[in-house]
Amino acid sequence: MKKIVLLVIVNISLMAHMTFSNPQPTFIHPRKWLIKLHVDNYHTVHHTLGAIYNLLSLYPPDSLSVLVIAYGKGDKVLMKNYNKLALTHIKSLMNYRVKFVVCENTMKTMGWKKKQFIKGVDYVKFGIADVLEKKQAGWIDVTPY
Repeated sequence: MKKIVLLVIVNISLMAHMTFSNPQPTFIHPRKWLIKLHVDNYHTVHHTLGAIYNLLSLYPPDSLSVLVIAYGKGDKVLMKNYNKLALTHIKSLMNYRVKFVVCENTMKTMGWKKKQFIKGVDYVKFGIADVLEKKQAGWIDVTPY
């Protein structure tokens, strides 16, 4: 309970002092946030998902596009047998149009199949190459943890 109260206070204080740079983020011109997910450590994943929730609550509705590109060990986070609480949060974030992407190269290396992953994820041939291309296209690469 104390953690929830602290998070609410932190969010309120952030909103009170937040000044958006020009051009202001809008539905037509959203900020584009790229997150690299390359670990399967629950603690790191939990904090990364929390950071996504925090920023979604900070920015005006539909003014922040979030893309999480998983590769390496990060692919495991999007598998059906990963931590149930984390998967619940991921599915909730998908409802807010946060996009999660799985690296097919890692899947091939590990012998994993698409049926092992949660519904709603997208796939790319090479996760790291997708990161490079998204950065070139103007996505802001900030991985919280």
